[in-house]
Amino acid sequence: MDFLHHEAVAWAVLVLTVVITILGWVLSSQAIEKSANDRFAFEVQDAQERIQTRFNQYEQILRGGVAFFDAHSHVNREQWNKYVSSLNLQINLPGLQGFAFAERVNLADLPEHIARIQAEGFGQYTVAPAGQRDLYFPITLIEPFDVQNQRAFGFDMFSEPVRREAMTRAMDTGRATLSGIVQLKQDKAENATPGFLMYLPVYKPGVELRSVQDRRQAIRGFVYSPFRGVDLMGNVLGQGKTPLSFKLHDSTNLTQQSLIYSSGSDEKVNARSSFADHRHTATVPIELPGRTWMVQFQSTRDFDEEVHNATPKLILFAGGIINLLLFLTIFSLVQQRKKLSASRAKSLFLANMSHEIRTPLNAIIGLNNLIKEQVKDPQTARYAQQAQDASEHLLALLNDVLSFSQIESGRAKTESIDFNLRDQIDKTVDRFKLRAEGKGLKLEIEFDASNAVWIKGDPTRYAQVLGNLLSNAIKFSQEGRVLIKVKTEEFNASQVVIRTEVHDQGAGFDVRELERLVTPFEQADNTTTRRFGGTGLGLAISKSLAELMGGSLYVSSEMGQGSIFGFTAKCLRMDAEPEHVNQSPQVSNTVSLKGKKILVVEDNHLNQQVIKALLSRLNVTVQVAENGELAVDAVQQNPDIDLVLMDVHMPVMNGIDATSAIRKLPGPAGNVPIVALTACALHEDELACRAAGMNEFLTKPVNVPLLQQVLVRFLSGTH
Repeated sequence: MDFLHHEAVAWAVLVLTVVITILGWVLSSQAIEKSANDRFAFEVQDAQERIQTRFNQYEQILRGGVAFFDAHSHVNREQWNKYVSSLNLQINLPGLQGFAFAERVNLADLPEHIARIQAEGFGQYTVAPAGQRDLYFPITLIEPFDVQNQRAFGFDMFSEPVRREAMTRAMDTGRATLSGIVQLKQDKAENATPGFLMYLPVYKPGVELRSVQDRRQAIRGFVYSPFRGVDLMGNVLGQGKTPLSFKLHDSTNLTQQSLIYSSGSDEKVNARSSFADHRHTATVPIELPGRTWMVQFQSTRDFDEEVHNATPKLILFAGGIINLLLFLTIFSLVQQRKKLSASRAKSLFLANMSHEIRTPLNAIIGLNNLIKEQVKDPQTARYAQQAQDASEHLLALLNDVLSFSQIESGRAKTESIDFNLRDQIDKTVDRFKLRAEGKGLKLEIEFDASNAVWIKGDPTRYAQVLGNLLSNAIKFSQEGRVLIKVKTEEFNASQVVIRTEVHDQGAGFDVRELERLVTPFEQADNTTTRRFGGTGLGLAISKSLAELMGGSLYVSSEMGQGSIFGFTAKCLRMDAEPEHVNQSPQVSNTVSLKGKKILVVEDNHLNQQVIKALLSRLNVTVQVAENGELAVDAVQQNPDIDLVLMDVHMPVMNGIDATSAIRKLPGPAGNVPIVALTACALHEDELACRAAGMNEFLTKPVNVPLLQQVLVRFLSGTH
């Protein structure tokens, strides 16, 4: 019974591709989320460091002021003006409202102090607020001495509790200290914004400061700077310098009363959504001189749109479309297959199905490869590998279908090329190691030392048969080992027979069932497909291919004792390694292709994105043409194109006709290297491509290492 008469095939492929698409979506979402979190953490840390760095700079300015007073027994207004002007603070450290000195005045000295300042030309000067206090610290020197700062002239800061607390801590410790939130005297009540001050004490010179009492006795005054939150943070972080919105609080209690500053972007964001609606938020402390601020950071909509790109949605959307189209294609082809009875018609149908599925499968595998390169998390990497395994399983199914179509139509042929038998066996076995290890099985090779190593035959067909037998052995084994035994038997002076056997310790079967098992789409029993999977094509294909290679398929098995599946193949004997192997140029994947220009001729937009992404890793320049006609025009008009990657099935003009047209162009354009990159995988397709003038033939899904080797070979001048 032909399985292609059943719609279940279309549904099975749909389920498989949906799983692959969902895995791709999950993996890309996780990768983007991690990248976004890292970017947000970097921006938060950068903002913290900028705020702390700026306050460290302000503290250094205050220390310079203290040093200035320590160097002078008396500082007059002209000296202070010249010193502050020389600092050019408005340019070098914007955000300061002023740079000032508050002088210590005892109650008994208050009249003399007022008279001295009035004598300097300030007849209206007085110390505010009025009233008797044991100690005063009026502001006597302040620069720039503009209208706003003149409002603070004469104000006794020690009279106000918040300022007094900060001044007392600075005086008692000798360290720079930041005050809590205050209303600056420079501001009018109707437009006041939260402000704060930074103090550094100035002591009398030559006095030992061993205790708090010593410092209080020796205090001469304070140099300080007033700040407005909005002006300070606007200059520290700048407009557009951070993609985050933030709120500064002067307390661990994040209330409106403790709020120093709220960024403008934050207000805009909150007009659209609440704080909890943002993708990224963080509340962190900032340690400042004598005080700890708390900062609430949150991402803005612009930040979220930038770091959370549409790639996962694109994968989900594009994958959904591809899955649907793939399902409809297979379903339609299945319906057509039901109506075809001739062997030729069936073969054409299977070949077309293989081509149609390979095209979107190329995009799926390509996107998964790109995701795997970006994933660092082990769990996510495991998901990516599972998606890759599922894709390769689907590809193996397609290859079986394609081989069967060739065999059934009588178009299957074998090649006769030189190859290393041991290398071919090792490469084939390597493909199954992960699958075997996953079931706890050991793969062992027994290669007779007397074997011929170099032979002439068909390495691809040989590997396909060995792979099918090895896949069955692993599938039906639950423990123990799988042994591959290879022996060459001399046939005559020039020919050898390669005998290859796969021994397993699986369930075994009745050998009388062999004839039925090598019938297409048959399995050992009715439950095998449900228990182990598979299409039932493997043994049928292996039997036919072994006969094509001049040999046969044979089996030995007992129920519960395991099985031995073997095959023979006739090959030409070679006593030594072919000379051309050593003489062939060594293509290095490290050769730089930077600056090379490749024309990609591909009508499928998703496959265009995949191949462009793969080529971008090689630092080449990529130009895209959507059909053969545009490709011919591009080659004719752009003599700097170094190579063409040519699809075959395209609208307007196909790849075969486009290649023929390019080869007819005059000059160097007609000799540009052309490499087929197509979902057509039949031998006849390769012959047609080479006959049209293509230099190399590659199939989809693209084998990335092989593609890189081909590009290096042609673009480095070794071809």
